[in-house]
Amino acid sequence: MNPIEILKFMGEQGARYKPSQLGLILSYLDAMIQDKRIIIIYEENQPYAFMAFSICNDMVQYLKKDLWAYLPHDPHGRTIYIEKLVSKSWNRELRLKFEEEILKLYPQLEKGIWHRYAKWGDRQTYTVRRNKECMKSRS
Repeated sequence: MNPIEILKFMGEQGARYKPSQLGLILSYLDAMIQDKRIIIIYEENQPYAFMAFSICNDMVQYLKKDLWAYLPHDPHGRTIYIEKLVSKSWNRELRLKFEEEILKLYPQLEKGIWHRYAKWGDRQTYTVRRNKECMKSRS
């Protein structure tokens, strides 16, 4: 998928954008695609879920960055920071598909963080890799 197709998919799932930020969003998505930091899960040949992520050892810089700011990452890091996650639904099967795709690219990962934002506040969701076969989620 190209940046415009990803933007369209995200919009179809309810994401909203400020017109003044569209150039920044497209630049961010293009950079993430070029850096191979986007995973798209398909069902019946249609996009079903999208994830943009960074690999690091210290996630503080990603926690503090602006929403559409692109930062380089450390492909040898041990932590995955999920920057964007948009899907038609969320369940264990989909999480396992993402995990499988991520671990193919970065088998050294030990933990992950997803900083979720919502109208009523935000929270950090951590995942710690217990062994090569499974990861256990906790919030």
